[in-house]
Amino acid sequence: MTKTDSTGSTWRYRWAHRQNERRQRAFRAADEAWRRRDDELRRLRTLAVSFHGSAQAGVGLPMELAPGEVVFWTLPAAQLVEVRHTAVLP
Repeated sequence: MTKTDSTGSTWRYRWAHRQNERRQRAFRAADEAWRRRDDELRRLRTLAVSFHGSAQAGVGLPMELAPGEVVFWTLPAAQLVEVRHTAVLP
């Protein structure tokens, strides 16, 4: 026996059933992507909290570290330097 909706139409029932399945698949895919991103961000946050840098990593850099300064990351051909004093522009 074919299932029907409240109006007795089988094509409407099939259409609604297909739409419901499609929307549930889309929801599950979006939910899974969100959960993966959430897991990745939580993992990165845990790593960032436990990352304290090292004064030894600054050996060989073209600049001197002030007392208490540490190096968090070095990459070849990348430079990120904090400017200690900026000139006042007119």
